[in-house]
Amino acid sequence: MSGAALMLVFCLLAYAHCQAKPFKQSSFFDLVGEDGGSGVEPIEEKSHRPRYFCPPKCICQRNVVQCSNLGLTRIPTYILPDTSVLDLQNNKIREIKERDLKNLKNLLILIIVNNRLRRIHPKAFAPLQNLKRLYLSKNLLKVVPDNMPKSLNELHICDNKIKYVKKEPFLGMSKMLALEFSRNPMTGEGIEKGAFKGLKMLSYLRITETGLTQIPKDLPRSLTEIHLDRNKIVKVDMNDFKNLHNLLKLQQDQIFLQIKTLSHMPMLQDLHLDNNKLFSIPPGLPQHKNIMALYLNDNHIAHVRENDFCPTKEDSLKTPYSRISLYGNPIPYWEIEPGIFYCAVDWIFIQLERPT
Repeated sequence: MSGAALMLVFCLLAYAHCQAKPFKQSSFFDLVGEDGGSGVEPIEEKSHRPRYFCPPKCICQRNVVQCSNLGLTRIPTYILPDTSVLDLQNNKIREIKERDLKNLKNLLILIIVNNRLRRIHPKAFAPLQNLKRLYLSKNLLKVVPDNMPKSLNELHICDNKIKYVKKEPFLGMSKMLALEFSRNPMTGEGIEKGAFKGLKMLSYLRITETGLTQIPKDLPRSLTEIHLDRNKIVKVDMNDFKNLHNLLKLQQDQIFLQIKTLSHMPMLQDLHLDNNKLFSIPPGLPQHKNIMALYLNDNHIAHVRENDFCPTKEDSLKTPYSRISLYGNPIPYWEIEPGIFYCAVDWIFIQLERPT
């Protein structure tokens, strides 16, 4: 290279150096062409936790969620997990799916009355470890749900399409206190023998207005109140109740009832045998210590004899009658001696004429 050419190169380098800006350390943001911040659009961090809320149009107050009369066709999602009462009555819900109740471990009362419920998934109630009361009346269920929570105290399943009750749904339900099956189209026996036997704490049983033709067998000894009226039971022997020593109230009508003794129900307080086919006063009443209310109206009783109700001698251990109802029987009431009811609280509690 000639001397003139070499001199030109040095002049160009010197000019470039004079025009350059002071050095500045480049950062990652400089390299991607951004002045601070990320080189890509910010990504919002997604949480995997579901967002719980009060379902639309429902009323939520404290731990009660009321979603009744809304025309719902399914159970709302993401209900507040601290809910203790869930009211879904008067809707159009057809099914309870496996995960519909998945987060409601604190639920105590579930009300799904008057819907169109046909199916309940076998695992639907699994999360409800503390459920106490279950109301499923006025639906289209054909069977009692399987795998109900063992914590359950009350089951109300009236007005459905249940024709036969098996024992399996009640296995292990030792905390059940009250059970209602009224107005289901049960036929014949209708209830498997021993279906309720394992309900060691069952106190209240109501099975009325069904097609039952006989008393359920092996009823639990814990029962204190039974309602079996307006069924199609045509004959009952009191031995059907022989183990129910704690029974306080028995209500049964429209049957032919054979009563030999009441001694195996020593705690009985209310005896409702109205509208049956009794031809005489049940024996054993004078010796029974605790019966206070006796309803025998609308039978075929033609005579009332001395000592039918009260012991021969005054017994201080016998509880006085607070009600005796005899109307609707062919009894010549004008022949009844006042002393026949001496063990009643007062004559005003003796009902001989049909109320108007």
